[in-house]
Amino acid sequence: MDASAADPGDGLVEVELTAHHREAGEDYLPGAKIRVSTKRAAALRWSGRAKP
Repeated sequence: MDASAADPGDGLVEVELTAHHREAGEDYLPGAKIRVSTKRAAALRWSGRAKP
């Protein structure tokens, strides 16, 4: 699933990580796809931790 396929009603989008990341107490490796809020996704992309 890509960000465009996320349910628009839940306010979440899927991002692909480019670096190790910890979200809500879980560790995620580079390449992992996680669903986060649009605001969090923007922050991850801005910091270079997720693909644009």
